[in-house]
Amino acid sequence: MNGYKISISDLSHSERLKEGKYYEEFDSNGKLIKFYLKELHSDYVLADFNHPAAGKSLVLNGTISEVKIASMQDILVAMNANQCAEGG
Repeated sequence: MNGYKISISDLSHSERLKEGKYYEEFDSNGKLIKFYLKELHSDYVLADFNHPAAGKSLVLNGTISEVKIASMQDILVAMNANQCAEGG
C-alpha cells in the first residue's frame, strides 16, 4: 500500500469523493490539510499528502539584470544565511 488510510466518516462531503481529485479538509486542530485521493473504498480512502509537483523536474530560466561587487555586509549576510542553512 502506498498512501495513508483515512476513514470516510472523518471526511466532510464524503458523498462527493472521487478518485484522482485533490481535496482540502481541516484536521482536529483546525489546520488545513490537502491531499490527493488515490483510492476510494467503501469505508476509507487512500490519500497522498505529497505536493502535486513532488517528483517532477523543474526548469527555471532567468536573466541577470545587475552585477556588483559584494560589500562586506553582503558577504556577512551570505555567510550567515549559509550557516543557518547548514544548521549552524
